[in-house]
Amino acid sequence: MLTALFQTISLASFSQNQVQPNPISINIGISDLWDFMDYNNVYGVYNFNANYRITPYVAAGVEAGYGGLKLYDYFNNTTSIGGHAIFYSLDGYFYFTPLYSENPHPRLDLYLKGKLGGISFILTDEEMGDPQDADKFEFDYGIYAGCKIRIFKSFGAFAEIGYGKATFTQFGLYIGLGK
Repeated sequence: MLTALFQTISLASFSQNQVQPNPISINIGISDLWDFMDYNNVYGVYNFNANYRITPYVAAGVEAGYGGLKLYDYFNNTTSIGGHAIFYSLDGYFYFTPLYSENPHPRLDLYLKGKLGGISFILTDEEMGDPQDADKFEFDYGIYAGCKIRIFKSFGAFAEIGYGKATFTQFGLYIGLGK
């Protein structure tokens, strides 16, 4: 009887593993900053994201990013690096792919992403305004549609587009860890 119980638990675990994709995903990408707070970003924002797939449909994660800010001086027609932007957020994902595919590692994985976090600005150029406003914090939020394209079972590329307070697009590489 004890053997039958262990076999039942084993089969249940095995079948669950067949449906559940890589539980941990690491994304490394670049996104835009556009014209947030009248500053233009020179290099884009470099992002690192780690998330955990709670169910085949839902994942949660954290994200951190960095971007250098460019100041454009209209009077002298020059540009200079004027500070740093540090991004951080909590992210939530809803995956559509399990609705139409039982493959735990589909070639194309579609999802919606919501994020809530903040941006810390560290302004270094004296011409960027009042010294009392040298360091700023702004809330960051957004909703994005995204897709992952698997090149191998646990490696591929991703792209997101949507509406956020500071970012609109993101793309890069991802690595799936686990099963």
